[in-house]
Amino acid sequence: FGSESVRTRLFGRHSQWHFIDDLIRVRVDTPDGDFIDMDFYYWDGDRAHELHRCVAEGRVEKPSTSDPLVLVLHGLESNSRSPLCLKMARAFHARNFDVCLVNFRSCSGELPRTVRAYNVGFTEDLQFLVERFRHITPSRPLFLAGFSLGGNVITKWLGSMGEEAYAEKGVRGAAVACVPFDPLAAQPKIDSPGFSRLVYTGNFLRTLKVKAETHHQRFPGSFNLDGVREAKTIGEFDRHFIAPIFGYADEKDYYIKSASKPHLPFIRTPYMAINARDDPFVDEESLPQERHVDHVAKQHTDDVGAPVRLVYTEKGGHCGFYMGKGGWSLAEEMGRFLGDVDRAHNGLL
Repeated sequence: FGSESVRTRLFGRHSQWHFIDDLIRVRVDTPDGDFIDMDFYYWDGDRAHELHRCVAEGRVEKPSTSDPLVLVLHGLESNSRSPLCLKMARAFHARNFDVCLVNFRSCSGELPRTVRAYNVGFTEDLQFLVERFRHITPSRPLFLAGFSLGGNVITKWLGSMGEEAYAEKGVRGAAVACVPFDPLAAQPKIDSPGFSRLVYTGNFLRTLKVKAETHHQRFPGSFNLDGVREAKTIGEFDRHFIAPIFGYADEKDYYIKSASKPHLPFIRTPYMAINARDDPFVDEESLPQERHVDHVAKQHTDDVGAPVRLVYTEKGGHCGFYMGKGGWSLAEEMGRFLGDVDRAHNGLL
């Protein structure tokens, strides 16, 4: 998108709202020698804010502020300027959040510097960003939001961190949607013959294979290029590319170790997940249930933990959910939840 295109898609050509002219792109280097590109968007429209500069330069934000900040993680082969990311930015903006739209490695238009890119269970970059923001702007309450692959990354990280996410990292709440909690169960669903393989799998493989070809030129021998070229399903691509790149035995080992479902009982941060039962990417039978989460949580801790809210709708597909006049959209519901959590944190509920 160019800047005019971003504004038009996000707010319309004749918006009554007062917004910034454009998203602000910032790049930060990762500890392993790679980089992450992010787009910042401030709720009050003041481009003079220092946060994005501080993040890029690694210095503490001054003067300090208690304005809430939400990090948004996108889905497979999406990016920070996808329609849903922009809708989420608008929803959070309406509730006075500053927004940081994060691009996974290889998704911002430039290839990564290192052999690794991203995957459904790769939480290392999220950990790095949360710690960086905590250092740079310790007074801000931090929130997380994501959909699809990004939602799984957030869920897995929150569960693996437990109480530390809230108490030490400053993460006050999270809202995710269309989460493949169990990638092992989701893979056959998306790769099943018919519409899903024809439309979704084909579109994903088209961009993934192009990236893999370039990756092979830069990092020869790091994965099975012939296997990637012949792959007709996401599972086959993951077997020949993701598994060797990230050190998994095969695609099944990758899916099992990347699942966020086992981590749900250990989340101690206010959290909401929205999934549709007709999601073409997610096996309905694999969706976690609240009674299971509560049961396991009580087995492993003396308290019942922070509220984990699982919302399932009959319809909505994958990242749809617009309910029409008088209803709600996915982005608005996520914004409403995090807005309520922020207000509760400030004693306003």
